[in-house]
Amino acid sequence: MVSYEDLTDEQQRAVDALDRNVTLTAGAGTGKTTTLTARYLRMLEDALATADPETLDPDDPPLQPKHIVTTTFTERAANELEESIRTEITDRLAELDPDAFDAWRTIADELEQGYIHTLHGFCARLLRENAFAVDAVDPGFDPLDENEAAALIDDTVGAVLEEYDTHDAMETLAQRFSRNQLRSVVTDLLGERPESIDWADEWADATEPEYIDFVETHLHPIDPDVAAAVLADPAVVDAIETLTEIIEQPPDIDTGGRVWKRAAGVVALIEPGYDDGQSTRAKQALIADLSQHLTTSNGERYTGYSGAKTNWGDHPRKAAFDDAFETLVDRLSPEEYTVSVDLEVERNSFDLVSALAELTLLAAEAYENRKTQRNAVDFGDLVSYAVEFLQADRNEAVRQELRNRFEYVMVDEFQDTDPRQWDLIKLLTAADPDDFDAENVFVVGDVKQSIYRFRNADVTQFRETADILEAVADGDDQPAVHQGESDGTAADDDQLSTNFRTLPTVLESINELFETVFEADGDPYEAEPQRLSPARNDPAEVGSVEYLAVPSDPELRAARFEHYPDFADAEPEHDSELEAMALAARLSQLLDEPAQVYPDEDGDEAAESTGGPTRELEANDIAILLRSRTHLKTYERALNDAKIPYSVASGLGFYETTEITALLNLFRALADPSDERALYAALRSPLFGLTDDTLARLKRHGEPLWAALGESSHEDLAEVHTLLTRWRRQAGITVSDEDSDEEPDVEAEFSGSWASYLTQIIEETGFFINISVGDRPQQAIANVEKFREQLRGYSDDDVRSLTTLVNRIERRVSRGGRESEADTTADGVQILTIHDAKGMEFPFVVVPGIGRGFNDKPSLNDQVEFEEINGEHAVGMKAPQPEDPFALTDTMARNTLRDQRRAEERAEEKRVLYVACTRARDHLLLSGLHESDSEADVPSLTEFKEATPDDASSWRDWVQPEFLTEDVCTALESATRVERPYGDGSYAVSLPTPPVERAPATTAEAPAVELSESPPTPDVTFRLSATDWAALQSEYGELALDTEARTLYVEEVDPDRPDRRHGDESARLQSGPESDADQEESTQAVSDIESNIFGEMVHQLCELRAPEGRWSDIMRQTLAAEGAAVDLTPDLQARVRKHAKRGLEYIQRQADAADVDQRYDELYVTAEFDRGEIVGYIDHLLVTPSAYHIIDYKTGNVTEDKIADDAAYYVEQMHAYAVALAQQDATRSVRISLVFTAIDADWTTELEPAEIESIKEEIRTTLLAEVPEESR
Repeated sequence: MVSYEDLTDEQQRAVDALDRNVTLTAGAGTGKTTTLTARYLRMLEDALATADPETLDPDDPPLQPKHIVTTTFTERAANELEESIRTEITDRLAELDPDAFDAWRTIADELEQGYIHTLHGFCARLLRENAFAVDAVDPGFDPLDENEAAALIDDTVGAVLEEYDTHDAMETLAQRFSRNQLRSVVTDLLGERPESIDWADEWADATEPEYIDFVETHLHPIDPDVAAAVLADPAVVDAIETLTEIIEQPPDIDTGGRVWKRAAGVVALIEPGYDDGQSTRAKQALIADLSQHLTTSNGERYTGYSGAKTNWGDHPRKAAFDDAFETLVDRLSPEEYTVSVDLEVERNSFDLVSALAELTLLAAEAYENRKTQRNAVDFGDLVSYAVEFLQADRNEAVRQELRNRFEYVMVDEFQDTDPRQWDLIKLLTAADPDDFDAENVFVVGDVKQSIYRFRNADVTQFRETADILEAVADGDDQPAVHQGESDGTAADDDQLSTNFRTLPTVLESINELFETVFEADGDPYEAEPQRLSPARNDPAEVGSVEYLAVPSDPELRAARFEHYPDFADAEPEHDSELEAMALAARLSQLLDEPAQVYPDEDGDEAAESTGGPTRELEANDIAILLRSRTHLKTYERALNDAKIPYSVASGLGFYETTEITALLNLFRALADPSDERALYAALRSPLFGLTDDTLARLKRHGEPLWAALGESSHEDLAEVHTLLTRWRRQAGITVSDEDSDEEPDVEAEFSGSWASYLTQIIEETGFFINISVGDRPQQAIANVEKFREQLRGYSDDDVRSLTTLVNRIERRVSRGGRESEADTTADGVQILTIHDAKGMEFPFVVVPGIGRGFNDKPSLNDQVEFEEINGEHAVGMKAPQPEDPFALTDTMARNTLRDQRRAEERAEEKRVLYVACTRARDHLLLSGLHESDSEADVPSLTEFKEATPDDASSWRDWVQPEFLTEDVCTALESATRVERPYGDGSYAVSLPTPPVERAPATTAEAPAVELSESPPTPDVTFRLSATDWAALQSEYGELALDTEARTLYVEEVDPDRPDRRHGDESARLQSGPESDADQEESTQAVSDIESNIFGEMVHQLCELRAPEGRWSDIMRQTLAAEGAAVDLTPDLQARVRKHAKRGLEYIQRQADAADVDQRYDELYVTAEFDRGEIVGYIDHLLVTPSAYHIIDYKTGNVTEDKIADDAAYYVEQMHAYAVALAQQDATRSVRISLVFTAIDADWTTELEPAEIESIKEEIRTTLLAEVPEESR
């Protein structure tokens, strides 16, 4: 339980500051979740403590979870925080007196409805709760996950490039990009929305002069203010004046020397007014020209700028000349400004930039149209639409209502969030968002842990927000609770700096390392160092920091590593294999020693068994944190070779794994047996394991593979065909006559669960057994379980046909590179990325790849830069050279944006390393490759390639100067391990040494499986729709048994069913009358639209209950979703509107006349029985304290005299719904209303609980009668 007294002073200050804004820098492991939980509880306590006891309503406390907005960066963090708060409240309930219990009980009950979400989750909820006031989306919108959105963007861009193949923009860009390159560039640009759309809007119709002006103003590599300041420097002015005087009045010397000519060149470049201190483009150009003139072709200084003795002799003015020239060069630092500025190249790039902007807008419009058709939104839309909704003037009343409702706003991990979140916070909290005045905002983050630049996280936003929040406090003459880094300082008592995670030796070494890596007064995107104080003790002195230096030079390895022959003689395809080998060997030693770790706070059995404060290190204590998954398989192989068990979190290539490829091919083949490639692959896969020799029997006569499989008499092949045919039938595919070429297979709606469908396939093929004999059984099974969960999600999304299911999967597969393998829970070393490990901690952390080079590729297809600079986004690409249009050269825009990207990425690389190191609790092991810089025949460890911390290309450039000092490298010439103190901590450097022989790794045990000689016959089951039951009871269908699938189904015997007129089956629609004229109209076909499509449009309008002005959009979306090639004519719209209005008016009258507790639209219900279930959707359900009221719309043709006949049919469907509802609450009666919207009439009946029980028994008896005697 979180005790206020146990909090640090820093935490208490953050918890207590409820009447003002707080920006809190929470260092790694400093108890941020504990602080957030305590602050959340303090808000609730404070509200209850200050409430008037006389008026306090325990069922409606003054502050509830619905009044507090808390956003986190990940779903995991949101769940952890909510669970932490729930646990605290539950513990509190056990100790409260009766007077306080009821209010806290209400708070606990309402926590589920509280606003603890990710940013995107909060925005989605905000949009849903205000759906009818949001123009951008319609109610019931479908959020796309990252993979679905990426696949849709990729598909859209591909289609746009095809459609606009002859467009001027395409023809312009074709001179620079291939079709595939252009597709990738535009796809990546759409992934940068909304910033990329703002950029495209600006430049699609711009002129060349406007572009050149922008480039000179914003993208010139030399800051105009800096240029003006340098040139106005008195020392520079004096030096130029001296040189000018000497050059214009030359002494009697030889003026043909190189230094004299360079000085003369400087004087020639100087223009009047250069030293007035005013920022101008001329001064930018002058600095650039001077710098190029004063440096070599490589951009380096010349060896000297003093006049040659042979030219000057003993002339008295030489000293003045030399001093002036050297002063000028020192003050100018020309090597920093040797940039090429050729505006002709920029002009050549303009057409490319403009065309790319134009094409981006075309693709963006197409993407928006596709999302509108699907009523879908991506993650970026959620934030944009929420901000736009709150910004709209007409929604000001809604914004003010939300501002009044949300008494507190807390934002976690603010350093990694979308920059637009601050816009959202202002709209939710400030009276005027343009003049922020709120005092209820709590922002917590840590710039040092901002590692999501690739998701558009803006590390500078945290400091800027802190400044704004501080300004509000200062304006109110209150001391700002500014706990962090907003003004460049980080006072020890203004931040969470007590670390509860890491042992002192490890923490102090991390502090020391990052004191040098981070920059105290750097650029805005640079993190400042923050020394954390350890809260843990280390009485057993087990904490350790180690650096494993792995030489890659073959000669050095051969000469120095006689003690480790495998390493000395290795000939790797990639040097990463050397590091993985050495690391696995070191881990085998640590597990054999074994190293010691402290148990978790709650203790564990391993520690208790030793009887001491520590326990032995186990494989599952160790986490290997990778910068990327590029060399993941290399580490897996090395651990396997060392016989160390391991598991992978989010491994590479989910859809490329053997087990998932097999299932994908099976589903493709089931949906379309003519896909021979998929069918053949499925037959050869672990699902069936047929050999090539066996499959060769199918191709002897040149028949299609599927037909040959069906005709084969081979026992194995015939059995497989039987299985595939049965699975197709179970998926809703009515298989045509094998001998007929005329009737294709017919695909009906699948009413089951795709996850259950896969389970059956797994069981009937023994798939788990087959994949368990591989070299990664645990991972393979976990991957299949992940795929099964994906299928469950598709069922939840109402995917009801196998073809649609396969298409949805294919869209995910098309972006499969972003889909990671399943997390596994096997014992062993955990391998995961640093980003996956964010927010986690481990007893022993390994960070390999210290010497791995940084990724230095532009963001758009690795070719085109897209960055923000000076508040503007810009594109930079190569352009034709002025003298050779077929030769490309870098533009100034590309160079400047590249330098900006590199600077920001290098700053983030520091933070990524920091996040990795601070995951460690007891031990930290770093490892890195090192090249030799020696030209000697026998290289030495003292001659590793020199680090360049100021121009880092890998983490090695920052770590090597700290850990691999000269004395350490010298000591390693004769030792394999060296220890050194380091600040208040210590570290060791080790070299690769041989592994310890271990017993074989047991990453996973193959499941124990017993196979019976003859599998038992499965029970007969059923899963019918409520309309199936109605057809059966009204003798429009008969119950039949599928002997292969062992399932009951309803077979149609009379096609003239009422539901064909009411939208459940295909039929030509006729409209019912209100008058004699309408009566005549009802006998005429309205249009060629099918009745089920018409009915679906009416149902959608009634379900969503959207403002009438949105109805046309909903009708269009429904037609698109149903794949109906129908024109939405004014006549059709009018008829749909008439039916919908009648349905809506009816349910409103019923709701107004009853004491309604709850209302539901399109409620999915299930009536469960011993052998199966009956399922269906209730159009509208009203729930009162004593009854359920089922309202079902019937949109087809009917007359007054036929209502009773139709009702007799449909009441059986309603009976099934009544049974389902009674299984939830058997005490309520059920009222049934059929609303015939064609003639604005209704039919109603009521059922008492006893009648419903009789109906349930009748259904059970009827269905059981069809079950074979031996199966009952």
